[in-house]
Order: sequence, then C-alpha cells, then structure tokens
Amino acid sequence: MSSCCERTSNAERLWQAANVDVKAIEIIISSHFGTPLSHHARMDDGAFARVFLFMLENGMQVVARIILPVRESVKTEAEVAAMELVRGHYRQLLLCYCDARPCSIVPNIVARTSIPVPKVYLYCGTPKNPVKAEWILMEYMPGLCLADGFEQLTYEQKRHTATDVAKIMFSLFNITSAECGSISPYSGDRSDESLCHNSLRYPLFTPLFSPRLTPTLKGQSGIVGPINDLTFLDYPRQVDPQLCGPFNSERSFMEAFAFLGTPPTRTGGKVSCWVFEKTLEVYDVVKKIYSKTQQSEVSSSNHNRFHFAHGDLSDFNILIDPATGAVTGVIDWEMAGFRPAWLAAVGGRWFDDDSERSILMSDFQDSRGNHAEETPADAVLRAHFRLRLATLDAQLFRHHLQGIELRALLYACCNEFDGNTEMWLEKYRDQEWVVGRRGDFPFDLREWIHERLDLEDRCVFSTAFSSFLTSKGN
Repeated sequence: MSSCCERTSNAERLWQAANVDVKAIEIIISSHFGTPLSHHARMDDGAFARVFLFMLENGMQVVARIILPVRESVKTEAEVAAMELVRGHYRQLLLCYCDARPCSIVPNIVARTSIPVPKVYLYCGTPKNPVKAEWILMEYMPGLCLADGFEQLTYEQKRHTATDVAKIMFSLFNITSAECGSISPYSGDRSDESLCHNSLRYPLFTPLFSPRLTPTLKGQSGIVGPINDLTFLDYPRQVDPQLCGPFNSERSFMEAFAFLGTPPTRTGGKVSCWVFEKTLEVYDVVKKIYSKTQQSEVSSSNHNRFHFAHGDLSDFNILIDPATGAVTGVIDWEMAGFRPAWLAAVGGRWFDDDSERSILMSDFQDSRGNHAEETPADAVLRAHFRLRLATLDAQLFRHHLQGIELRALLYACCNEFDGNTEMWLEKYRDQEWVVGRRGDFPFDLREWIHERLDLEDRCVFSTAFSSFLTSKGN
C-alpha cells in the first residue's frame, strides 16, 4: 500500500499539473453570494483536494474544496450525492454512472439522519470551468479536529464523543443497498428541481457532465455504480471507474481489490497474481465461518445487503466541540458508498482498535497491542462505545467486533506488492490460524511457496532466453 509521503508528493504533482486558478473561485463565490470577499485561508487538505476557507464581508464563511484531477466527474458527483443523501435533502436519488457499465435499480433508498454534514451551496463536476479543476462550495462546520483535541478532553467529554460516533455509525449502517458502490444524483423528473442536484451545479441547472443512464422512474430509487477507494484512486495507479463496480457480491468486491478491477489490471502475470488468488482462497473459508456466526441473527433478506459508510471516518474527518466533546461535523465524504457490513462497521481511529486486537492490519506489526498503553479510564470508555453500538444495533456491534479478520484479508488484498501479501499469509497462518478450532490451513503454504518460486525461476529464465535470442537475431 502507498505511503502517506508518496500520496502527498503525488497530490502536489497533480495540483501543479492542474494549473488551478484560485482567483476564479474567488470570483465565483463573490458572484454567487452577492457579497465581496474579505480574505481566505488554507485549511487541511483532503486526500484528493485542496481546501480553502473564504470569509465574505457580510461575515459568512464558505469552504471551497478544489478537487485534484482524479476520476473526472465521477468522484465529485458521488461526494456531493453522499452528503445530500445523509442530510436527507433529496427524496429521489438515482445512482448512476457510465452507460457501458451494467447497473441495477435499487428501490427505496431512504436517508434521514441527524449527522452534522456540510450543506453544499454550489459545485462543478468538470474541470472545464474557469477554475480549471472540479470544486465544491460548502458550509463551514465549526469545531476542532478530533485528532487535535481528543486527548485534551475529560472522560465525560470523551464519553459524549463516543456516544455521538456510535450514533453516526448506526445512522449510516442502516442505509442499505443490494449492491456495493458509490452514488451520484440524477432525477428524471426535471419539473421538481428539489428532487435533483441540478440546482447546486455550476453553471446553475446544468446536466450531469459524464454520460449517464436516463431511466424513467418515479419515487425513491437508485442505481449503484463504481466505488471510490484509495486502492483504485491512488495516483498514478488509478483504475478506470468502469472496472470498479458495481458489485453484487462480497466475493466480486474482494476480487476487484485483489486484482485492481474487473477485469483485472494488476501487472506481473501469474507470479504476481497467484498470491492474491491464494488470499481469496483463505477468504472463502473464513467467510463461511463468519457467515455461520452471523446467520442466526441476520434475516435472509438482509444477509447479502451492503451498508452505507463514510469510507474514511478518521479522527481528521470528525469535528468536535472542545467544551463538550459533542461531534459538530463530519467532513470529507469523497470515499463514501455502500460496502460489506463487516467493513462498514469499522470505527474511526481511536474507536477502531483492529490493530490492537490483531497483528494483521500492518506489514510491520509483529504482535498485538492488546490495549497495553490504555488507562483504566480508556478501557471504560471503549466498553461504553461498544455498549452503545450493541444497544443501537446488535448486528452493527457484531460486525464491528467480529469483522476484524475479513478486514485484515481485505488489507492483504490491497497490498501493492505481492511479496508483502506472501509474508502476510505466513504471519497469518503461524500466529492467527487456530488449527484445533478450524482444522488445517486452507492450503499447504510452504509447498505453494516452493511452487511459486519455481514458477518465478521459469519466468525469469524464459525472459532471459527470449532476450538472448533477440540479441542474436540483431
């Protein structure tokens, strides 16, 4: 997986290549709100956006997210649609993407949450505008970034934060779909502008910029399209959105992450892809075990449904009131979409303790943390958070607690380098797989490694021999 420093340098290259005109966004803001600007300041960047806070002379504050050129139109449209869905601002959503992708109708997607999400004032889902990049103008959300303020809170304030985060996870988890993917707005009924996002799009009331299906549907409905995730978006290894969903099964979702799209785009041939095929073989066994533990509590009608998730509910994207610990805002929705229940149930940073309970969430972790550095008050707080999840939704709580192994397998599938995943499999078999409880490992790992090395040697010899013959021919 790519390092944070690598993503930062890549983002800088993207920004420079875009040649963004910040002065143009100032003119658009002043014109849209009918008030001159006072000044602006740089805010913390998103994964694929530069963020600015603009102060108007009338005292109004506007946040401008200027989107880096990754997945033109698709990602920006999905980010806006996710915020509007969670805010419950629209009664009709159609989730749709390129004509070339098969899509299916998902009726009755309903969202009315109390999650504090920024209001979108105006946005542009194409770089073909004066700014030379896609952008979103939205409401400024007050509060302190959880990453900067959590440790300074009192226990009672932290308890308030934990309660609010549990409610947010519950609200999102209960928005479900039969398919996995991100979302984008569309309304076939142009007579009611409140039902579509055209009234938010710059220039005002313009249609969607990328090709879209135009089904004639009434009421609440939706179509699921490609998912936005760092694995597919990481520059310069972006995967075409047409290869990234929608997915109608968890297995196809996992395959897309393992092989970088459907059909695959992962390079390296059989030698490279074989380790991911074996990882999926392990996934199949673990999924059967996992499904049995969940089946008694989950109705057959909901067993294969996907759940809405923020996609990056880190402590950098949660804002709090430092005086009370209350969550005042959830920002940066560019990765939001429908995901498997065990993935949608993951918490945010402090509330995500997977790495404390498993050695499999990092290539460099040799032992469980087991919350060794936590205080007794931390243990009580974590218990309170889990109890809140269990009280709100027993299914959400079980997926949060028990879904760790499947999340670790997804992590292994997302590795950029096949060698890292091979080492991950060895660590998993040696330290996490309990033979007495589960039986033998799904395959003889040592024998397979020898077979893989033999295959690699044959490929190297074949390549060298071909080069030799070519040189002789010349």
